[in-house]
Parts: sequence; structure tokens; C-alpha cells
Amino acid sequence: MEIETLSNSESSFERVREQPGCVWRKIKKSVAFQKVFQCILGIGTTIAFFAVILPLSLVLVGINILGLLILGLSTPALAHQKGAKVWKIFKNKLLGLLSDLAALPKAALITPFAFQTNSSFAVEEEKDKIVVFVHGFLHNKTCWGSLSKKLQKETRQDDSPITEKDIYSINLGAPITVNSIETYARFLATKLEQIRKRRNVETLNVVFDCHSMGGLVAGVFATQFAKEVNVKVLRLIANGTPWHGTPMAKLGSWAQCGKEMVPGHLIQTTLQNQIEEMSDKIFTIASKGDTIVPFPSAQGIHLPIPENNRIALTSPFGHLAMLGSSQATQENIRLIKEAWAQE
Repeated sequence: MEIETLSNSESSFERVREQPGCVWRKIKKSVAFQKVFQCILGIGTTIAFFAVILPLSLVLVGINILGLLILGLSTPALAHQKGAKVWKIFKNKLLGLLSDLAALPKAALITPFAFQTNSSFAVEEEKDKIVVFVHGFLHNKTCWGSLSKKLQKETRQDDSPITEKDIYSINLGAPITVNSIETYARFLATKLEQIRKRRNVETLNVVFDCHSMGGLVAGVFATQFAKEVNVKVLRLIANGTPWHGTPMAKLGSWAQCGKEMVPGHLIQTTLQNQIEEMSDKIFTIASKGDTIVPFPSAQGIHLPIPENNRIALTSPFGHLAMLGSSQATQENIRLIKEAWAQE
């Protein structure tokens, strides 16, 4: 089930006055043209972004590893131990980088499907529990297609199965996200309030499953807007979310949400302080092969959450590829099912 995209107030399309006979300007303002244009722009930007950021991240990792190696060799007694540690870090990052490069073509090719809608969004059954998928920076809802189908298949025989009508994938600004994290959180609040009213329930119970920046968006929504729209967050699952920022966000600082993911930004410390009352509902999933978000940040090491709520993938998948890994899929499904079973 899909939800319409947030309209970007700072659209790439120039606002023009209506002039009789100006066919081109009318075409530019048409919804169809804007979707096609954003789709092409999204594919190109996705490829360009990862083509630059992934190799650069490997260079930065190499510099860090070289520093560790020099430090280790400066103390002969620790040279062997440091060398083994350095090799393990390098191997994990290299494997993560390769897995992201392998996942990139698929991510770009399926971008057009981000605009595909489903008539089931009009469902009006009185069911007060849903699963909401929230994507990350420079991505769209297509990253959840495989997990959504596997979730439905896994729960088909359960007493309370999760069907297509229970799952909502949200485009924050497909295929490009350039607004602030708070703006997307407000958009999320508007959409969930619409769903609650359509389902005719007093309180809407939501299980969030998020990737990267999507975890921050859901976190801000949960702490600032959920009560306003009568939404109860049953669980927030965050895959590779930069809870404490990521240096790579500096490359995306042309967007407001990119600036907000640079380490030390106020939104991170504010969220960290506000999240304590729902700390037992937050679960983080992190990979040591992630070259975009540092492992400690993805784990949320400074968040006041139980240690058991921090899940580390045993295989070093990259930031983009982690959602397609079998372990991450299994962990996400397990966590969703546990929350879904709550009364």
C-alpha cells in the first residue's frame, strides 16, 4: 500500500504564469511531466551520489586504517594485534562497499516504480494496527518491496496475519528528499491522521520500520507529533540510521535534511533527550560493512535504549545492501511480528 509523495515547496520546476497558447509551459506544469522529470532526475542523482560517495568512503576508510596501522606498528608489542584488527576493519568495509555497488543498479532501475499507486489505500476497514515503512535520504519506497512481500508471506498462517492492506510504504519526497527532517515528520503525521480517520479508529497503532534517515524522521514524529494525531508507536525499527550523525552527510549538505545528519547537529541531541520515554520500543540494526553511517552511530550507542535492542549484523553488508541481506530481513520480520502480536 503506497502513500502519495510530499510536494516539495522548493520544487525543481519553475513557477510560471499561465499564458494562453504556451503549450510547453502547460506541459511543464502537468503532473505527468513532473513525475517523469523527477524519475529521470532521481535515477541520475542516485547513480551519481553513490558513484561518488562510495569510492570516497573507501578512501576515507583507508586513511583511517593507515592511521591505525601506524599507531600499531609504533608499539612493536601490539603490532600483530593491531595488524589483525586493521585487516578485519578493511575487509568489512571493502565487502560492504562491494555489496552496495552490486545493489546500486537495481536501486536505480526500480526507481520509476516509486510512483506506482495502489487502490487499496482507500481501505476503510476498522482495523487499528498498521506497519509503516519509511525510506532514507535520496531514496524512495521501492527499497521495501522485497521485505514487504516476505513479511506478508511469513505471517500468512499466523492468527493475525499482516496483509497488503496493513502495510504502508511512504515516499518522503520521491525520488529526492531535500526538506528538513521535521518537515517530513509533519508530513508523516498528516498522512497517519488521514489513515486513522479513514479507518475510523480512535487510536492508530503503528509499527515503524525505517532505513537510514527514515529512522530520524520516525523518531521526530514519535516524540513530537504522535500524540497530536492519536497515534501510538508500538515499535520503531531503525536500519542503518545515523542517530549520532555521519561525516558522509557533509556531501549531502546541499539539502536541509543532509545538514541535519552531520555529526553534532541540534536535531540529534534533541531527539536523544526526548526519546527516553519510548526507549524500550526502539531497535537498531547496524552493519560493520556500512561505509555511509558509522557502526556506533547506527547502533545508537548514546541512545537510552536497552543493550539487547541493539542488533549487529554478522555479515558486513553495505548501507544500501543491508536491507536485502537475509539476516536483516529475518531480524526485521521478527521484530515486526513481535510488535504486531502486542495487544
